[in-house]
Amino acid sequence: MPTMHAPWNPAEVVKVLLISSPHKSHHSLRQILQHSNWHLHWVSTCNEGFAYLSNNDTAVVICERDLPDGDWKLVLKRFDSLRMPPNLIVTSRLADDELWAEVLKLGGYDVLPQPFDAQEVFRVVRLAWHERKMRVQGSAACKRAPEPTRAKSRAAT
Repeated sequence: MPTMHAPWNPAEVVKVLLISSPHKSHHSLRQILQHSNWHLHWVSTCNEGFAYLSNNDTAVVICERDLPDGDWKLVLKRFDSLRMPPNLIVTSRLADDELWAEVLKLGGYDVLPQPFDAQEVFRVVRLAWHERKMRVQGSAACKRAPEPTRAKSRAAT
């Protein structure tokens, strides 16, 4: 299990976007991730997040439950316009079972309670990154898989 002193080093750089109002959470997350090769980019509004995501392939988005110009549901809905959407992790000081159930039901990946726990951050972000990486690789494999020809299909019947 990774810790702040013994970081987990994936073969690839993990890009994480934090969409959060300016307060201690982004400083805390930056401090946790500074001991890894994960790159954290921080924005403070949904619109800034959308602009960043439209120009940057990002594996994981950590989003505050509520933001000045929307909420995590708006962010998740905008993922529909992305070719390969990231996994969304919702964060809140008021993280409870109801929020967790709603996030999963609507297609989010998980919930991280605040204040952040370093081991939990590494665990959840690593799993979200890995799931997205497998999805991207699966999508690429599907594109490369040869289509069966009609003659082969008929011969099988």
